[in-house]
Amino acid sequence: MDINEKCEIIEELMRDHIDNNLLDGNEIDEFVSFNNLGIPLAQCISYNLATLTALGEEIVEGTWVSMCELLEVDPNKDYQDLDDLFLNG
Repeated sequence: MDINEKCEIIEELMRDHIDNNLLDGNEIDEFVSFNNLGIPLAQCISYNLATLTALGEEIVEGTWVSMCELLEVDPNKDYQDLDDLFLNG
C-alpha cells in the first residue's frame, strides 16, 4: 500500500467510526493523543491539502502502525479501504 491509501483509511476511521463506540473510549483517547500529528497529516493528504515530506511520511507510517495495532490487524497487508481492513485484517 502506498502512503496515500493509508492516509485515506486513517481519515475514514476518524471521520466515520471514531464516535460510533467502535472501541473503548480510553483506547481511542490514547490513540488520538499519541497520534496528534499523524492523524491531521493523514487527513490533509486525503483531502489534497498538503504534500508529505520524508519526515511527514514517517509520522503517518507510525500512525498507520498504531491504528493497525489498535484494531488488531496486520499493518503489512494491502487493504482497499477501511471495510476491507475490518473484514480481512
